[in-house]
Amino acid sequence: MRLYKLTEQYSQVLDMLNDTEADIQCIKDTLEGLQGDIEDKAINIAKMIKSLDADIAAIKAEEERLYERRKAYENRKNSIKEYLEQQLFIVGVDNIKSATMTVYMKNNAESVKLTESNLQSYPDKYKRYKFDGINKTLLLEDLRAGNIIPGAEITRTKSVVIR
Repeated sequence: MRLYKLTEQYSQVLDMLNDTEADIQCIKDTLEGLQGDIEDKAINIAKMIKSLDADIAAIKAEEERLYERRKAYENRKNSIKEYLEQQLFIVGVDNIKSATMTVYMKNNAESVKLTESNLQSYPDKYKRYKFDGINKTLLLEDLRAGNIIPGAEITRTKSVVIR
C-alpha cells in the first residue's frame, strides 16, 4: 500500500527500494537518470521515504508482537519445567525413561549465591565496573564553556526533514 501516489517511474524505484537484495548504488543511479527538475525529484523522493517509514513502522510493530508472543511461550515453558522439577523432587525420582525421551535431574556446576544484598560490602577485587561510553552531553557543555578537551570538538551537521 502506498501512502502517496507516485508517478510510474518513481513507483518502480520504490519497488527497487522494497527489494532488499537490490543494489543501493543501482537505485541511486536510477534516481539520477529520472527526468524532472530538482523540486519534483525531491518531493517524489520524500514521498518514497514516507512510504518506507510506514513499512518500517509496520515491521517494528510486528517484531514487537512476535517478541511478546515468544516471551509468553518462554514463560510457559519455564513454568512447566519448574513444575516438573518440583514434582520430581517431591517424589524423589531422578530419572524417567520412555521409548521417545529421557527426563532426568542433573547436578549443575557450582555457582555462587550472594547472601548479602548490599553489594558495597564485598571487597573491591570481586566488583566489576562497566564502561558504557563517553558522556557527550557533558563534553558538549564543557566545550561550549570554552574548555579544551583533547580528542573532542564541537561540530554541526545537517539532515533532511520531511513534513
